[in-house]
Amino acid sequence: MGAKACAKCHAAIHQGWSSSLHSRILQPASPASVLGDFSQARVEIERSPFVLRRTGAGYSITESIVTGKPWEHVVNYTLGSRRFQHYLSTLPDGRILIIPATWDIQRKKWTLDTAIGNPEESPEIGRASCRERV
Repeated sequence: MGAKACAKCHAAIHQGWSSSLHSRILQPASPASVLGDFSQARVEIERSPFVLRRTGAGYSITESIVTGKPWEHVVNYTLGSRRFQHYLSTLPDGRILIIPATWDIQRKKWTLDTAIGNPEESPEIGRASCRERV
């Protein structure tokens, strides 16, 4: 249905939501929403190779972690825009896959989605600085 359908009956709630970060947490992949550095043709993250490609307004990431064989994923959506940005691909059966390569926005580097810890427990970020960003 989408947010516009909800706004018809819930205008006040929609107004508050649409001006929050939550409204932009999941977005279609586009040059305006993708923050990761796709200018690098190939990156190695924790000894795993990834091929990054941008063609016009589209993006893809090839990885071999999920199946053990190189698999090119079209980036359909972005998830997040503050600390990390994950990239999501729609599988042929409609399920959505989180691609293992994740962009660390603060450090401006690629990392694995499994390497991301709880910011409340991270000595690098710390509890105070995490609360300040909320």
